[in-house]
This record gives sequence, structure tokens and C-alpha cells, in this order.
Amino acid sequence: MRQDLITFSHNGEKAFLLGEFSDWKKCQEKLKKHSQSKFHAEATEKVLLFDDSRSDIGAKLVGELKKPQETRRQMLLKQLSSIRYLARQAQSLQGKTDIESNLHQLLKLRAEDVPELLEWIDNGRYLSHDIINELINMMGNAVLRSIVADLRKESQLFSLIADESRDISNKEQLTCVLRWISTTNLSVHEDFLGMYELKKTDAETITTSLKDILLRCNLTIDDCRWQTYDGAANMAGSRSGVAARISLENPRALYIHCGNHSLDLALHDCVKESGIISDTLKFVQDLAVFIRSSPTRMAQYQHIAEEINDNGMQVENPHLLCPTRWTVRTKAISAVLHNYEALYSTLLSIAKESSKSTVRDTASRMASQLKKFSTYFGLSFAQNIFSVCEQVASTLQKPSITAQTTVTCVTSLKTNLQRQRDDFHLFYDQVVTSSKAINFVDDPKLSRAKQLPRRFQHGDGEQHHFQSAKEFHRAQCVEALDACMAALQERFDQEIYSVLMNIETVLINAANGHTFELNDAVKRLYEEDLDFDQLKAELKLLEGIISQRLPEVKKVTSIDTITSIFSTDETDSSQIVMAMSNVVRLLQIYLLAPMSAASGERSFSSQRLVKTYLRSTFTAARYNNLIVMHVNKARTDELDLSLIAKDFVLKNERRVRFFGKF
Repeated sequence: MRQDLITFSHNGEKAFLLGEFSDWKKCQEKLKKHSQSKFHAEATEKVLLFDDSRSDIGAKLVGELKKPQETRRQMLLKQLSSIRYLARQAQSLQGKTDIESNLHQLLKLRAEDVPELLEWIDNGRYLSHDIINELINMMGNAVLRSIVADLRKESQLFSLIADESRDISNKEQLTCVLRWISTTNLSVHEDFLGMYELKKTDAETITTSLKDILLRCNLTIDDCRWQTYDGAANMAGSRSGVAARISLENPRALYIHCGNHSLDLALHDCVKESGIISDTLKFVQDLAVFIRSSPTRMAQYQHIAEEINDNGMQVENPHLLCPTRWTVRTKAISAVLHNYEALYSTLLSIAKESSKSTVRDTASRMASQLKKFSTYFGLSFAQNIFSVCEQVASTLQKPSITAQTTVTCVTSLKTNLQRQRDDFHLFYDQVVTSSKAINFVDDPKLSRAKQLPRRFQHGDGEQHHFQSAKEFHRAQCVEALDACMAALQERFDQEIYSVLMNIETVLINAANGHTFELNDAVKRLYEEDLDFDQLKAELKLLEGIISQRLPEVKKVTSIDTITSIFSTDETDSSQIVMAMSNVVRLLQIYLLAPMSAASGERSFSSQRLVKTYLRSTFTAARYNNLIVMHVNKARTDELDLSLIAKDFVLKNERRVRFFGKF
């Protein structure tokens, strides 16, 4: 027995410590009693500890060190997940002070479930601004790497979508989006690469910036097949614009004017040419500004509208027009038409009660305009035009839109406008009927004819005078509709559509078993991408594959039908993709064409969330990483935080000693 281990014990028993045991008759009884004593329990514990102390002291020290390291690693992961949450939701990380920052407060909140976070916060060793910026940078780069990795694995080819906009800090920002098509299932992807500050907005600077972005992502301009920008001279100039400069380096990178911009420009042309449309939009904007610019007037309008529309539905406020948004005109016009009586009563009330003469005069003038049939007719006509145009605009914004769908939508729009022109009499009668339901709207009447000054008269012909109000309004509508149809024809008559239409025709004809032939221009463009002899053989098999996989389809009329045979989840789809590799590549080139720059425009909406008036001074790198994480939410959610933490720790030996190894 190791007596030295229990020498100072207060639980010692004399017979077993100092003397000898001699009462052997009661041995079993004494041993049982001794085994239950405190002395025996203490002795057993100390012997076990003594035996354990013989183990390697280094191992014990390492074991003691690993416990706090494990805790620190867990706290770092909690911090990373908090940063990811705030960045994903476009929330500020910093505050007026470090303690008031969202990150600090979020960690304190999470400390209710993870108490160790309180010590982590108090220590603050890895909560400095530089460390947070480093972690944000690593997370943003991880998102970009995942985009590029998927692109290189699934596609290799891509298209460029770019646009520029001024942010809240008055800096010009270039947004860049990559469009790519997965060759495994022909799914469309449009991934945001970030915002990049421009010192100048000339074509040379923008081109250099785009090439630099691709270089950082380890992508080459040779793999670009399409470019889509707005119609600004610096982007679309035929000689020295961005599109022309990139096409000089890669002739296969063909330029397409954004379909939404083309439609919007066509509507702008229509507004400039048509007096009735321009006057209506101006009135809608002036009315919305007048009501919304004063909380008192807004409250007065809402109270009156609730009394008139006693159906329990929420009152719709007047909407301001926005020159950079494609689908707000109809909403603004409809708000006036649906609340016509409430707006009229509000204006009369303001004209009677306001203490300011200018406000009374403005309200009285607008109320007089609402009484006129021409105002009500102009609103109804503008709503008719813009509603169908904005429906097309909404369709064109979808990433999956193809050239075939774009042409179909624009053709349908022109057909609808022509029908409105032909059916004017029916539309006019409907407007007259609905106006009579509003008791204060005047009957249609022809304004007094004005004599045109002689200096504006051309020739000896007499000045035309309308015989009725209906004839006058018909002339206004025909002028607007003709201007809109002419603008649509001009804006969407792009030479590049001939390439896309030829590819589309070849694929659809082959799918239906008809003769097909790629034109020489297409062959020259894609001679390095396609084996044309092999493509021809594969196209001859296309009809049989479609009839086998889609027996219900009697005639192929859409590219989507052809795409669907390669995008199913069936096990033999991958084999078909491999067997029809040239057809898949031709479909990929066709689908790569971006019909709209809407993805770039959406990033500007995100920009207003990430960079606000109170957050307008952070660095370009931090801003870019935050907006990349916010826009690419799905990829941000999939980030491997353990891998990011591991890379962060391995950057220097000091961190390795503090955190240990992941």
C-alpha cells in the first residue's frame, strides 16, 4: 500500500494504516465494513489518480489545450454564420459603435443558446474591422468560385450581360452577369458576379473592366458567345462601343440589344409622337406628386376614398411614374381610374379648405381636368396600350426567355395594337358608357377649332376640321397606335435575329423530319464549336428520338419541346446528351442568347438595399462581396463555413495555435 497517499487523510482507520489486522474470525465482516468506509473510497480514488499520473504529461497538456481550442473553433463558426445571415439579408454589420453593430447584437442574442459566445464577445480578438472584412472577402470569393466552378464543369461557354448605374454615394457602378447553359439538362443560369466601380463611363474603360472581371474569374473572352447591353452609345456603338470592341477580339461574341430596353424605347417614341399619351402621363404624374407630397392631402384622400369605397378593401394610393422601371405605367394609370371619384372629391375639398392660394388653384385646375371627357378617355386609352405592352415586358424579363418567344411576343403585341386600331369604335362606345356612370364627367364634345397661324400652314390646302368628338379622338388614337407599331418594328428589327432564327428553323425542321440547312453565316461563326458533318447526322435522328420520348407530340413548333427531351430526369437522358453532343451544343448556343438585361437591372435594386444613405462609405471590396452574397442567396446558403474557417486559420501560425486545426 502507498501510505504516503493517505498520510494526511482524516478518514484513516488505525488497523489498516498503522497497525496489523489480527481479528481473523471477523475478517469478512470487517472487510465489508471497510469497503463501505470513506477511507476506502478516498484511498481508491487516490490510487487511480496516482496510476493516471504516470501517463505522458505532454498528452495531458495537449488534452487540456484542445478543449478551449474546440470552443474557439465553434465560436468562429457561429460568427461566420452570423455574418452570412446579415450579408444574405442585406443588413448592416457595423453600427455607430462596435457595441451597437448588428453583428455584435446578433452574437449577444445567440449567446442565450450558446453561453460561450459572451466570453468570445468580451475578448473581441477576432471581431475587429479588419478580421470581419477578411471573413467577408473569403465568403464572397467562395460564392464566386462556386459560380465559376459550375460554369466550367457544366458549360464552358457563356454570355455577358452588363449595365451601369450610379449608387447613393454618387459613384458609377458596373454590374456584370454571366449567362450559361448546363449541357447536362440545358437549364438556364444567370449568375451575378458583382458591382465594379468605374472611374469613367467610356467604352474603353468599361471594356477593360469587363475583361478584368473575366480574368479574375479565370475565364477567357474566347468562350463568350453573346453580349446583351442597353442601347447607349458607349455600350452598343457600332464602331467603338463595348460590344464592337469585344467582337473585334471574339467575332462569335454577338451583340443583342436588350429586349426590355427596346420595348421601353418604343414606348418612349410613342409618347413623344402622341399628344394624348404624353398629356395623360403628365397628368397622372402631376396628380400623384400633388397628393403624395403632403401627408395632410394624402390622409384626406385616404379618408374620402374609404368613405366612397365602403367595401372594406384597402385604398390604393396614387403611384408615381418611374423613368427607369418598365412596368409601373399601367399601375399608376389604373390607380387614377379606379379611384376617379375619390380623387375628384379630394381635389374639391382641398380647393375649398386649403389656406394656400397656390394649392387651391392647383387642386381646382386638376379637378376641372378630371371633369373633362378627354381626360377620362386619355386614361382609358393609355391603360389599354400600356397594359398589353407591360405584359410583354414582364415576359421578356424571365431568364428562360428565348429568341422564339421574344419574336412571338412582339408579333402578338403588334397584332393586338392593330386590333385596337381596327376596333376603335367599339372601344370608344365602351369608354362613353363607363364615363356616364361617373356623374360629374362631361359628355364628349369637340373643342372649338383653332386657326393655325399662316406661318405654319403648308400649301394652299384648307386646314382640316373634325366633325365630331369621336372623329377627333379616333385621329389621336390612330396616331399613337401607328407610332407605337412603327417603333416596335424599328427597335426589334435587329440583324442578329437572323442567326437565331436560322438555328431555330433548322432544329424545328429536323425535329419534324423536314429538310434543313444552316446558312453560311452561321457555319462561319461556329465552325470551331460544331462538327457539321456529325451535326447533320445527329439532326436526322432527332425526329425519331422525339417520337419515342414524346409520343403525344404530333408536330414540333417550339424549341422548348426539343429542349425537354434532354432535360428530363430519366436515366438515359445523359446517354442521349452524349450521343447528340453537336445538337446539344447547337441548342446551347441558341439558348445562351440573352434576350434581356433584366438580371443586371435587378442587381441595381439590390444595390439600393446594400448601399444606403447610412452605409455609403465602405470600401469597394467590402461592398462588392456583400452584394455578391446578397444577390446569390442560394449559393450563400450553400457555403461550407467549416472550409472557410479552416482557410482563415491556416493563413498564419498564430491562428493555428489559437484555434487548433479544423
